[in-house]
Amino acid sequence: MVYSALTSVTVGIIFFVLGIPFIFKLIPPNPLYGFRTRSTLDNEELWYPVNKNAGIDMVVLGIIFILLPFIPFVKNYFTICFIPVMLMGLAFMLFRGFAYIHNYNKTVKNSRTDVIRLVEKDDSEEKEYAEVIDD
Repeated sequence: MVYSALTSVTVGIIFFVLGIPFIFKLIPPNPLYGFRTRSTLDNEELWYPVNKNAGIDMVVLGIIFILLPFIPFVKNYFTICFIPVMLMGLAFMLFRGFAYIHNYNKTVKNSRTDVIRLVEKDDSEEKEYAEVIDD
């Protein structure tokens, strides 16, 4: 039981410490450390907010791991609880990261569509204006 608690606290401290730099946007895009996808590595505007969210999730998960061995129910069933909590926490982090990327890409696509509509509208107004002048 002592080793299980020590493992949980150690993992919690590691998660906590690794999450802090992302919250303060101290880690630039890199292939080794962070929420790395093709879109986050290619776009700094996307890298920092996605990794800030991941950093917050890591710190929260780290605190949960630190406190986990001291929760009375979990104390008796620690080995059964540790892995599901870790997997759910990591799945939550992945879900939030990919959801942010999806929303960002949707927003960028919509803003590009709006720009194209404005350009098309300006082109049609110029054509109407040109027709009026020609008459």
